[in-house]
Amino acid sequence: MRRIVPKSAGVLDLAHIGLGLALAGLVLAYLVRNSINGRWRQYFPWLVGRLPGVGRDLAGTLRGKLPSPDGAGLLALLEGLLLVALLVTALSGIGWLLADGSRAALGWRELHSHAAWSFSSLLLLHLVAGVMQLGNL
Repeated sequence: MRRIVPKSAGVLDLAHIGLGLALAGLVLAYLVRNSINGRWRQYFPWLVGRLPGVGRDLAGTLRGKLPSPDGAGLLALLEGLLLVALLVTALSGIGWLLADGSRAALGWRELHSHAAWSFSSLLLLHLVAGVMQLGNL
């Protein structure tokens, strides 16, 4: 079984692992910070059935109106999904690292790859939404 960290690991390989581990800690702290005092309801409106704001923003977007950055609307939903994708990416990377050299490592690698692509796509959408909001000022 191919190992995640080859014997000839370069600076980029080691930096990826080190930054990934640091990011895992940061994303967990950020998730906890955004979950206290009921703030999680804003980032995860679908968990409490608060989807009217998302529907309203989506309908407005289809009419050419930018969604509101306030409240539990489309942009908050995007931020919540982005946070979950980053968390799954970080945790699956840790799983892959811990399973290094075993058969389970392939499953962790595949999950890490899919999560990273999901995170990248959502991050791009988040950046586009931010630029559009700046252009609306």
